[in-house]
Amino acid sequence: MYAKWISATTELTVTFESNGGSSVNAQTVKAGEEIETSPVTTKTDYEFSGWYSDSTFNQAVSFPFLVTSNCTLYAKWTEKNNVVYPEAITLNQTSVEISQNDTITLNAIVSPTNATNKTITWTSSNESVATVAGGVITGVSKGSANIIATVTGKDGKSITATCLVTVSDSIIPVESVSIAKGNYTVEAGATLSAPLTVTVLPADATNKSVIWSSSNESVATVDQNGNVKGVAAGTVIITAASHNAKSDSVGVTVSGSKCAMPKLMVDTTVVENNGTCDATIKTSFSFERGNMLDIVHYTTDGSEPTTSSNTMSPFTFSKAGTYTIKAFAVQGGTGKSDMYTATVKVTDPMDGKTIVFVKADSAPKFWVWEPDGEKISEKMGFEWNNQDSMKTVEAGLMNDSTGWFMYDISSYASGKTIVFKLNSGNEITGKAGTFWYDGTNFYDADPTTVTYSEPIIRITAGNGKKIKPTGTISISIKDGNSPLISANATVGSKSFSLSDFESGSASVKVADLGVSNGATVNISVTASNSIGSSSESATVIVDDTVKIDKFTWDNALIY
Repeated sequence: MYAKWISATTELTVTFESNGGSSVNAQTVKAGEEIETSPVTTKTDYEFSGWYSDSTFNQAVSFPFLVTSNCTLYAKWTEKNNVVYPEAITLNQTSVEISQNDTITLNAIVSPTNATNKTITWTSSNESVATVAGGVITGVSKGSANIIATVTGKDGKSITATCLVTVSDSIIPVESVSIAKGNYTVEAGATLSAPLTVTVLPADATNKSVIWSSSNESVATVDQNGNVKGVAAGTVIITAASHNAKSDSVGVTVSGSKCAMPKLMVDTTVVENNGTCDATIKTSFSFERGNMLDIVHYTTDGSEPTTSSNTMSPFTFSKAGTYTIKAFAVQGGTGKSDMYTATVKVTDPMDGKTIVFVKADSAPKFWVWEPDGEKISEKMGFEWNNQDSMKTVEAGLMNDSTGWFMYDISSYASGKTIVFKLNSGNEITGKAGTFWYDGTNFYDADPTTVTYSEPIIRITAGNGKKIKPTGTISISIKDGNSPLISANATVGSKSFSLSDFESGSASVKVADLGVSNGATVNISVTASNSIGSSSESATVIVDDTVKIDKFTWDNALIY
């Protein structure tokens, strides 16, 4: 390599290409001298974005600008509507110590990173102690000085960052920097439990401060105290460097953050981890998730779930018993959640009760529910009334040890009125009931004192012709004092069956039908019991201007 020398008396010229801005006079200085401040140029409707040493605006220059050759600087402009103004500036060091004639370089970061004009002006509060050019500080004489980096923000506001420089007669340089080694792992979004530990030698080095840096801040960041924070899954190199470029590095692994632990929900009630709850075979279970994208895997037999186990969806239990639920949540790019455990005691709503089930099309047969181990059929008696005598019949026909059992009473009841009395003689516990049989149908009330009819259907929808888009269409079915055999309804695109009318009614919001203003909604309902069948229909138009919002169709009356 060969040294090139320029005479300190050589005059050099710097010209300024303002690129449509107001003109700037060329400046002539001696080689090695500086142009202290950025020349001012303006352009209507544009924001000055700084001086560059190339016409393609790849290399920005800062002031004071050290002149070492004849050159041209080019002005960069940005339309004011597209200007992103600097909001802050930070330095990689806030204090340094150097000796006379020693140099050190400060690095400045302007944020946001997409700021239009990131031109930095460097100044020293005392140039007799320390000077600065382009971030390079030179010690001049013993003492202290503030080195100030300035950028121009919105409305010409000066935004600054300061580093205190202490210049000494001589310094003891740093010879080595070492970071304590270890297996460093942190979750995304979390911070290492303790800052990284660094040792700087010799112990009496004049400036033992270090600058921490990350090789990839999209994976992990490190502050100037050595605290490492995970950002996203991956591996990163963390480096500590002294002011004289002595350094050491360690690797840090960032794992995906854990999903939140899922929690069992019984209908709308949350069961906490290690909690217990009671339910029936009709109870719907689901899981509360920390994130809608989480996938929950679970088991119900106490075994450890895997990613091949059941996935989250509403579920029920078909049999009574005590179940141990275990579950975890997982999502792509994040870690598996902690394991969740809960105990659920499920009962059959018919357990412990004596229930008679009759169907008109199966008369003169009826069924009794036998809960586990009760064998009610062996204890239950019947009384039937054939006008002038009473007889107790011991139940004897069993299908299996538990479940529904059928009894055929045709030989005792042909054409007669029969009264069934459960718990006859208080032989068994549970709910007692009385049922009538008239030779054709079973009833749960005395048919001579109760009025029976086919099902009564009522449809409530808007004002009878129109309904608001925010309205609700309701259907109620009364059984006419005889149990429903069937029930079916269609409301636009929605369908309902007998199970939907267990409470006697069902409803749907117009907004859930997927129809727009002006659409026609057709409603059709049918139902039957042992007395007969009923039907009702209606048509309404969705209209957001409708005033009256309640009208009911009834197969018996119209309101």
